[in-house]
Amino acid sequence: MPFSFAPYLDFESSFFKLSLLALILVLQIILGIILPGQSHKPPHMHWFAQRLLAALSQKLNRPNRSKGSLKIRGLLSFLFMALVAWSIARMAEVLAYSVEYGWALIVFLVWGTVNIMVPWRAMRGLIAQKTPYEILRKADALSDLTGFSFKEQDGHTVARAGVFYAGYSMLRYLVAPVLFYYFLGLMGMMFYLFLSASEKPLDVYLVTPFTRFFALFENILDFIPARLSCFVLYIAAFITPTAHPQQMLKMIFDGGQKFPGLSLSVIFKGFTGAVHTSLGGAVVYQSGQKILLPWIGPKAASAQAGVAEIKRAFLLHIYCTVLVLLLILAMLAV
Repeated sequence: MPFSFAPYLDFESSFFKLSLLALILVLQIILGIILPGQSHKPPHMHWFAQRLLAALSQKLNRPNRSKGSLKIRGLLSFLFMALVAWSIARMAEVLAYSVEYGWALIVFLVWGTVNIMVPWRAMRGLIAQKTPYEILRKADALSDLTGFSFKEQDGHTVARAGVFYAGYSMLRYLVAPVLFYYFLGLMGMMFYLFLSASEKPLDVYLVTPFTRFFALFENILDFIPARLSCFVLYIAAFITPTAHPQQMLKMIFDGGQKFPGLSLSVIFKGFTGAVHTSLGGAVVYQSGQKILLPWIGPKAASAQAGVAEIKRAFLLHIYCTVLVLLLILAMLAV
């Protein structure tokens, strides 16, 4: 009879979850530092969720439909995505116990949801440049990850998009999935991914009748993780020599500065203060759609972000990842 790890592993135990998260983060930190090249695709589970929702939108979100029809179609798509999330998590749990080495599927799902390699490699490619013009030439990976088009933009716009992406990826690829996986297990993490993390940065600004249910749950599911992300960011700002922790606090609690999204706006405002830059202005999507974002940021900050601002955001992302890893290791040691 072949040997199997399954009888000796409790996949719902805190020890297994924390050990897996620690192992994945350690490997991703190492690989994110040493692997060359840029990432043009989000983590594989995020990519799958985005492609699935895009396919549903292409089939159901027709411009000639009434708002009521689009709401119904959006609700049906929302329920379908929830069903997919439940099915994937349930299949992984069954295979983990019934098939030899089936537990590897859980590793695959967690790796594709909790992932800091993608943003690290993308930002590394940007901070290796010296001028805003060089940043613009190396922005293809960031364009693919964010859905923004930089063809008619300048390097400062790319740098601001890099800061946006640092905040987005810290919440969606690190803090939130770790939180949901630890407290609610694989099922909770998959529901978070498919109902909340299937959108790209700033898509919350483009809420339509079709995406209304997704936008609602996005704000609900991100409410606590976004604020915990800011807490981790605040600690990271203290140990980042060029960051501004006190300015970050002022920005978070500055009710006068409005930005779309109940949850993502918090982490974006936090990054503007910690990095000391202004974010906002015109955003052009690869589809050709244009939006004008409200400006947020400290009064003395400039909108002409460059390599220094991306590097500062990258360092904050690194320190936040290390802090999360240390917390996981501390919980393992208790």
